[in-house]
Amino acid sequence: MKSLFAALLLACLTMPQWAWAQEAEQNDTLTISRMALVDLNQVLREAKATEDVRQLLDQKRAEFEAEFSEKEIALLQQEKDLQLKRSVMSEQAYADAVQAFQQQVSLVQRDIQTKRQALDKAFQDSQDELRSIALQVVTDIAGSERVDIVLNRNSAIIFRQELDITEFVLEQLNERTKNARLISNTE
Repeated sequence: MKSLFAALLLACLTMPQWAWAQEAEQNDTLTISRMALVDLNQVLREAKATEDVRQLLDQKRAEFEAEFSEKEIALLQQEKDLQLKRSVMSEQAYADAVQAFQQQVSLVQRDIQTKRQALDKAFQDSQDELRSIALQVVTDIAGSERVDIVLNRNSAIIFRQELDITEFVLEQLNERTKNARLISNTE
């Protein structure tokens, strides 16, 4: 009898909490009435600013390659000169000259690697900045069009084409970034 009474008491004490939780769940239901999809990767790929950055970086890469090509030619000539002097130099002098030459080669290789990394970082930084601007464009469009939720298009399996705002976002992004100036810190 005591255990039945304890079970009923426990049920009475927990029932109001359970009923309240169920009522709260029903009241907190969020209704989504307007939805949009955007392919953010496509926007970033096709953005005019991405093309501009690629052109600038390709130009810088070509300049670096020309500079390093000249250095390579000079190093090859220095190596030939060193080999020609080998017979007239003492062993120690030749070893010192070879070590100095190897240090020069190493410095040039590090310089090449540093500049390549700087170019890669510059591109990644520009893409990060462009992504940030693109997300702000999406946010602005969602606000002005009173869209409840915007999903990345690759997360949707089936959707109506009218929900896709990718081209609109791309147009707005290109408009917003058309006067942007590209700054290169790869010198």
